[in-house]
Amino acid sequence: MHAAKATAAQDRPNAGSAPAISPVLALLAGLALAGCRNTPITYPRTNPMTPLPQASQFNRDEAMAMLEFCIDLDNQDDRANPAARNIYKMRADRFSGWELIDDSRVRYAVANHLDSAARAKPDSNGFPPFGSAWTLWRNADAAKRGENVYALAFRGTVFSHRPSVAEDALVTSVAGRHGLELPPGRFLNITFATQPRAEAHEGFAYGVFGQLFDREFGALARVQQEVPQGSTLIITGHSQGAALATLAHAFFFYASQEGRFGIAEMRLNLRSYVFAQPKPGNAQFSQDFAGITGAGATSFTFNNTIDPVPMLPPTHGFLFGAFEDSSRVKNPGWEAVRMINNAANAFSRDLGEFSENSLAKKINNMKGWSDDGLYLARQLPALPNAKPAASVSQNYAAAGNLIPLVGLHDGSEYYGNPDDADDAFIQHHATTYRRLLETMYGYPETREDTPGLVEPPVIPAAK
Repeated sequence: MHAAKATAAQDRPNAGSAPAISPVLALLAGLALAGCRNTPITYPRTNPMTPLPQASQFNRDEAMAMLEFCIDLDNQDDRANPAARNIYKMRADRFSGWELIDDSRVRYAVANHLDSAARAKPDSNGFPPFGSAWTLWRNADAAKRGENVYALAFRGTVFSHRPSVAEDALVTSVAGRHGLELPPGRFLNITFATQPRAEAHEGFAYGVFGQLFDREFGALARVQQEVPQGSTLIITGHSQGAALATLAHAFFFYASQEGRFGIAEMRLNLRSYVFAQPKPGNAQFSQDFAGITGAGATSFTFNNTIDPVPMLPPTHGFLFGAFEDSSRVKNPGWEAVRMINNAANAFSRDLGEFSENSLAKKINNMKGWSDDGLYLARQLPALPNAKPAASVSQNYAAAGNLIPLVGLHDGSEYYGNPDDADDAFIQHHATTYRRLLETMYGYPETREDTPGLVEPPVIPAAK
């Protein structure tokens, strides 16, 4: 690795010259004045648990199977095309020991009497408000050995009339504990992190809440119905589904620790494999998640180094949060930095809230849900005096044990199709991640003519 060389400092202006007032300085001064009206953050008294690092539970075959489950969900629209390429199918040899036992797409299709064409389209088979979908799998081979191993897969971004892409556009954050409100003003017993100032991406947080707690189509009730006590539950997802899977992993851990929703009694062993993960929370959330997963021993995040999605949401690591914990010393310079920081945070949140109102009204619809539409509704409200810490941070970060995949700049090299070179999101597709993992771990390459490429299994009707 080549060491970076420091560049020479720029020449300073002559000492006798009168400095002009920079527009940037004027802007910072204005922000400083605006920051004066911000109230200080109140930190909750918490005792975050920091488990010691564990031995890694990573399994390559498991990772490859999880990616096939993501291809089932995220490439369904591609397979619906009459001219669909074979690479959008699943590799039977990668999930041969697994069986599909539940599918929210089928449940939603049956409940809404969708025809066969609508059932096959992600823009119509996801449940509101974000067009959500998940699948639940059982490892039949493990069952023969007396082990109970299950997998819960979350679908990624969907562009539809109920666009789950709205969750990606929400770049405000909520407190890691009691940060969700439903209805507004009633905070929920949902914990994603306990470290002070840990925050979750608001869109993803509400997204995974809906995926889990929707009374009719949510995954939590199905997991509790199908998964025996003492089982291993592997959580997976690609793209937006990766962020949801990460937050779901955190939710299951803390619900078990806090004795909520009957999850502690399940005694689950949790693992997660996620692919192309947009940042699910801030840096403090990432640190908290590392703690609850044994320093990444049970959570594995595969990100293509040139995939643009894992670089989102944009991180503002200097003014937006970097100095929020600086000591309140009697120093005008630090106080000015703090005021500028607070004002910049407020400005960013105002922009985020505008985006929420204009692009993601579905989240407001969710806040208006009645308890009749929620699973375990009586257990959801927090105590009357529970109040989340203020959410001020915009320093988003990846979470989990990060495993980099070095992408190919010429996208046509993945599957030998010249059209892929012009695909703006070729680096992001789940099928691209399949090729990158095959290269990394020495698995046979998937090609258009690879034997054993099959349509995903379909359960005839929801149980």
